[in-house]
Amino acid sequence: MKHNVIKKLYSRRGATMLIAILVFLIAALSGTIALTMAASNAGRYTHEKDDQQAYLSVISAANIILDRLTGIDIVYEAPVGKPAPEQVTVSFSKGKDDLFLKDPTFESILQYYSAADKGSEPAPTLEFTLTADGAPAMGEVYVNLSLLGGTFFFHLYSVDGGHRDYQMTMRVTTEFSSGIGNWERDEGSDKYIKKMYFDTKHATYIVEENVPSGGTTE
Repeated sequence: MKHNVIKKLYSRRGATMLIAILVFLIAALSGTIALTMAASNAGRYTHEKDDQQAYLSVISAANIILDRLTGIDIVYEAPVGKPAPEQVTVSFSKGKDDLFLKDPTFESILQYYSAADKGSEPAPTLEFTLTADGAPAMGEVYVNLSLLGGTFFFHLYSVDGGHRDYQMTMRVTTEFSSGIGNWERDEGSDKYIKKMYFDTKHATYIVEENVPSGGTTE
């Protein structure tokens, strides 16, 4: 009888220890899973925050470009009624002479656009990097400006996103102050002129994810 009681006690102790060990292992495993999930969520939050900043950067850059183009009247002058690009003189009736507006290549694009005789040379393109002073939420944005027909294309790329960047293609058309943009003889001089402005109110754009080669959007 005595031996049976001792065996039962030892058996209960063993079961209790086994249960305690199992509870400890479960708690340790749960803690490990919780830490892993917390670390994963923290990394995901960082990625999402960087991705959101990259998206907002291209939107902000587009708004800055449109702001610079709005309200600018561009005046073209030429000695003949059907000028070549190099014969065209470009001036702004309003003096927003910052960012890409003061770049000589931008003037070349305008000269090419306004010329009646474009020759065989392709339309010039302009590349620049845009940042917003005093706006830390906006990252660096790379911009490529090209001309196709009568439309100016601004291709914007965020360069400091998380695991993905964003790109935007913005289209801005132009309007002429008179007619369809024909060269008109300036009364009182021997020059031909025409005036143009950017129709920024009807600018259109498409934003897309710019996934690196071999990358994923997940």
